Amino acid sequence: MSKQQPVANVALQGAVALGLAVACSCSSASTPSTSSSPINVCDAPETVSLAVQDGCDLASATFVADMAQKGASGALTFQIVSVNGGSIAQGQDTWTIKITDANCQPVDGAKLTIKAWMPEHNHGWLEATSTPQGGGAYEIGDLYLFMDGFWQITFTATTAATTDAAAPVTDSTVFSFCLDD
Repeated sequence: MSKQQPVANVALQGAVALGLAVACSCSSASTPSTSSSPINVCDAPETVSLAVQDGCDLASATFVADMAQKGASGALTFQIVSVNGGSIAQGQDTWTIKITDANCQPVDGAKLTIKAWMPEHNHGWLEATSTPQGGGAYEIGDLYLFMDGFWQITFTATTAATTDAAAPVTDSTVFSFCLDD
């Protein structure tokens, strides 16, 4: 036992030191929060945190301004900057989203499609519009969430070809919300 204990202590001390080194190396990055400080979209998760909400059987997100997640391919990040009224609710909504590329640069000139879908009912809303606002921001209008329940909002963006002959990029993400008004 005495021979194994020092080895275990050294291993534990090494793990603690490694953990502290990793924590210290990441401490300067911005993290998502509900405060007024902006998030660093480069640190956006692949998906936002999900949990089963009252009124729904499927896991969904709780809306927080500036919530962001990466697209399926990781090429783009989609950030919901704001929604009218400050919360996602049944009815006609207007949202502002921001799209950034893998280098955290705003994406202007993207072709954006929005699909609001209720998979448990096999219906949804496909008539939402997008209007570029500059700086990678887009106003999403005519987003009609017409009933309570589990909604999946899919954003698909195709970037414009750049002057350096880079091919357009298409990426998409799905935000899931439960409406229970």
